[in-house]
Parts: sequence; structure tokens; C-alpha cells
Amino acid sequence: HPGGLSTVGALIEASLAGLTQSAGMDGLRLGFAALVAHEPLLVIFALGGAWLLWRQGAITYIDRFAAAWAGIGALALLLYPGAAPADGMWVALPLTLLASYGITQLMVDRRVVLLWDSEENGAQAESDADELYTTAYWWVKWLIAGIVLALLLVISTQFMEAARLMLSLPESAPINEILSQLSGQARLLHALGMMALLSVVLAAVCLLLANYWGAATTLQGIGLGFLGLTLLSGAGGGWAISAADPANPNGLWRQNAINSDVKLLRETLHELSLWRADGFATLPFTVVEDQASGITRDGLAAWLLRDYPNATFVPHPAQAAEEPIVLTADDESHYNLVAGDYVGQRFLLRRGWSVAAQSVWDLPAWWTQNRRRDEVETDNDALMLWLRQDIYDGAKLDQAN
Repeated sequence: HPGGLSTVGALIEASLAGLTQSAGMDGLRLGFAALVAHEPLLVIFALGGAWLLWRQGAITYIDRFAAAWAGIGALALLLYPGAAPADGMWVALPLTLLASYGITQLMVDRRVVLLWDSEENGAQAESDADELYTTAYWWVKWLIAGIVLALLLVISTQFMEAARLMLSLPESAPINEILSQLSGQARLLHALGMMALLSVVLAAVCLLLANYWGAATTLQGIGLGFLGLTLLSGAGGGWAISAADPANPNGLWRQNAINSDVKLLRETLHELSLWRADGFATLPFTVVEDQASGITRDGLAAWLLRDYPNATFVPHPAQAAEEPIVLTADDESHYNLVAGDYVGQRFLLRRGWSVAAQSVWDLPAWWTQNRRRDEVETDNDALMLWLRQDIYDGAKLDQAN
């Protein structure tokens, strides 16, 4: 079928183009960055599961296949410039398979040493020789997991607060200047201090629990607590990606976003039609093409003007001189070449931003809350709508000079 063959050819062409053309604005490996940014705990669990498989000698062919898949896939995400953020899911699948072994080990009911009431629990012992060991306290690891998860959530809240406050720090200041300005950041110091204090409390609680219930049970509880944090952060991150503002570029999934000004432009054109063409889409627009700003015959500007058959595209601003309604790129060189007296309004069509464009101090806020400085946007496409002065003053198009 010709249509199917052309689709296959387009896919092959796009795949080959990815060998030399990066999917990111500035060469950032989006697939690998998305995997590390959104699933860091999954990577840790996968490494832990692989280590347990090797230590216990329980490696199967499926585990070897998953390890090879994850390793080759991660290497491909690093070496293939055209990898998109969604391609990171191909590596998340084998990582989940490797992590599953470690997660199942966290849920095993291990024996607990009883040094305080062995006679009462002797009936539940596995043998007379092991009457000091029992699995009756299977709930202990879940209790420890709840305590660890609660502390982790509080630490995460303080970390997010500190990350948000770090956006007020100078963007490109060196570390010594940042440290000198911390004295005036009371809320930031409070958040950092609470993080440090709660981390110490978490470590002390885990040591006390290990001294009472044993290291194995405590480690199980800690692992289950981090597993709960992984599930909650994964659900929250997925919701933040799927329910985010489509007009706001987030640096990974949407490096370029169509701004909400396109709706305002359409409404303005409709009002012009009501005002100067009796409601009909017959306005004679003259559009000056500009490849750098995305104003082309088959681009976004052409789509916005699809209802206006009298729209004319010209390659040079001088060709739009004295035209009643002109659309140009937001470029001063175009202003000077469009002769005549005009009244203009600027419309932001597309916003572009890459995570690699921000400073190190802004990374925590972007990672945890998708917050950033608005002034760090690196690529904005804007359009100017010009109305000739006599048309703006009220003259009809057919009577205008």
C-alpha cells in the first residue's frame, strides 16, 4: 500500500536523522535525562535487585536478559542524540524487572530473635533448637516502613521548600557568594536545618530499631519505606507531566510549547473581520516570511490564518510596504523595512526552554516542582500584527489610501 510504505519510509528517515540531529534544543540527551530525573529510585532498586541476584546465586536467563537490555538501552540513550523522553520507558521496563526481585525480598517474613519472651513464643518456633527465633512479628517491618516513609515525606517537604527558595539566589553566582548571602535567607536556612535535623533523626531511629529488632528486619522496613516514596513520587511526577499547562515548556517533555497568545491572535483577527469586513474572513493580510521565527507558508502562522483566503505570504518586508494589515516577525529589522505609519501589537507564538539552560541552583526546584525562572527561556517566537494608521483610525479597507 503506497500510504503504508511512505509511513514506514518516514519512520526510517526520522530514525536515521536521529543519529546526527538531537531531539533536544542544545544537544541534551532527553531520553536519558528523563529516566534519571523521573525514576532515580527505580534505578537504585534495580541495582540493589541485581546485586542480590548475584550475591544469592539466583540469576536466571530472564535476569541476564533484563540486565543486558537495561545496560544496552541506557548506553543507547546516551549515544543516540534523537532519543525522546518517552524512549526512556524502554529502559524503565527491564529496570522494573530487576527491581522486582529486591522488592520481593523486602516482603519476606524473616525470623526475629526473641530475647525477652522466648517461652511465650516457643510454640511458634520452627524447631526446638531454634526456639529463640520466630516469624510472629512479621508486622514489624511494615511498622518500620511507615515510620521511615513518614520521616521521608517530611524531609521531602523541607527539601521542596528549600528548592523553591533557592530560586531567589543569584543565577550564576559562585559558591562563595552564595554562602555569603545565606545569612539573609532565614527561611532557606530554616528549611536546610530541618532537613539536616530530620535526616539525623531518621538515622538514629533506624539504628535504635536495628538494635532491638535486628538489622535484617530494619533494612526491610527501610527498603519498604523508600519503595512507598518511589510509588508516591512516581504517581505525582506522572500527574505533573500529564496535567501540566501545555503552554508552559518544562525542559524535557515540552522543550517548545505553543503560547496562549495564539488564541488572542485568532480573537483579534476575528474582531478585525467584524470591524473592517462586516464579519467575513476576507481581510487582505500580508505576511512577511521569516524562517528563524517559524513564520512560513506551512508553519504555525499559516495554520492560524487558515480561515483567511486573502492572506498573502511575501519573502521580504519591503514587499509589505503600505499594505493595510501586515504580520511580521518580532524583529527590529522588519520594523524599519515596513514603510508607513502603523499601529502594532506583539503576540508570543512559541516558547522554548531547555533544562540545560538553567543554573545548578535552580535544578532542585525544577526537579521537584517544575518551577523555574521565567527569564531563562532561550527561544521565543513572536509575531507582530501591524494595522496601518488610517485603517486603525476607522477608514474602510476599500476607501483607505
